[in-house]
Amino acid sequence: MGEIEQISAELAKPESIWALMGNTFKGPLAWMAVMLFIYTLAFSALLIFSVVKFFGAENTGDQIMWATAFLAVLMIVSSLKIFYWMMMFRESAMRRLDRIEKRLSELKCE
Repeated sequence: MGEIEQISAELAKPESIWALMGNTFKGPLAWMAVMLFIYTLAFSALLIFSVVKFFGAENTGDQIMWATAFLAVLMIVSSLKIFYWMMMFRESAMRRLDRIEKRLSELKCE
């Protein structure tokens, strides 16, 4: 019964958010994490650009256009971040499953 409690204690340890983020930049899907990071930065710059253009617009039609651009880019950035979080937690779940599988194979051998 002691080994099962040890496995439970090991799996109950929370990982920091920085460790989870760092782990997405390792492994076979690291290129996707890098691309998501680059796209998020690019669209964030576009977001700021649309805000600046909105406040610099002279007529109402231009303000509506830049406000619409802001909202569209905001939705894109939000979607990219949600996808990154899903990718991050997928990696965490896979790591936990690997640890459980390894521990079960060790218990089976004993």
